[in-house]
Amino acid sequence: MTFLQEHFSVPFIALKEQLKIITAVFNRVGDKVLIAAHDSTARIFDAATGECLHIFNHGNIVLSAVFNGAEDKVLTTSTDHTARI
Repeated sequence: MTFLQEHFSVPFIALKEQLKIITAVFNRVGDKVLIAAHDSTARIFDAATGECLHIFNHGNIVLSAVFNGAEDKVLTTSTDHTARI
């Protein structure tokens, strides 16, 4: 158990890949995690298993990634001065 889990009841998700994560957000249901990473990708992970479900490639470091309201699209922004849907 991590310090955060022990003292703050924070859920812990072990991703199956080692990444330098910039931001991470859950979808509304909480079964998926969308991360923006330093390796020029945004990725969707299964929150229960930590398995990567989808990879979105960018030209440079991804600064942010969010689900749209219907959760059928992802918006990303990058240090290459682009936003992608």
